[in-house]
Amino acid sequence: MFKRIRDLSMGEKCRVAFLKLYFSGANLLVLDEPANYFDVETKEKVEQALQGFTGAFVVVSHDRYLIRKLATRLLFLGQDSVLFLYEGSWQEYEEEQNRKLQEPDNPEAADEVR
Repeated sequence: MFKRIRDLSMGEKCRVAFLKLYFSGANLLVLDEPANYFDVETKEKVEQALQGFTGAFVVVSHDRYLIRKLATRLLFLGQDSVLFLYEGSWQEYEEEQNRKLQEPDNPEAADEVR
């Protein structure tokens, strides 16, 4: 099937754009909400492709499932506009935050949990 890009749906355009970037030879991909227009099958293929990507990638997403699958470092923007880097996965971050909540001698723990 041959279609002009302008005749594609938004999801199809996003797939084309992702494939174009992925196979461009770039060693850094910056993806803003990469799964917004993808169906479940395409989303899974994108996750697999990113897991096998040899370069680096930055994903901006609210999709915690995607973050859990892909992230090895987390960057948070706090309410005071200060960036916080966490060296670890989403699961590790959640576990650490839960441990902090359990510490009775840490009054700042509640402020740090997001």
